Amino acid sequence: MLGDAASSWVKRRLGLARSARAIGLDQIPESLLPLLALAQVLDLGWGDIFIIVAAFTAFDLVVSRLLYRLGWRNRPH
Repeated sequence: MLGDAASSWVKRRLGLARSARAIGLDQIPESLLPLLALAQVLDLGWGDIFIIVAAFTAFDLVVSRLLYRLGWRNRPH
């Protein structure tokens, strides 16, 4: 939730609408911050964290686009 809050804060400062897409900004904090918090517990190195963040970002972009095309999610304004 902290990552989502950070993304929202940056979006507001940039003057973007709440529902505006900001590729990278919407995904990276949401995956990076929890991974950093749990890195020691999960025994993750920087390479592991980078791969997981990249995979999460790619997955989110593909799934979001698919859901929009299927009409299961509203398009952001």
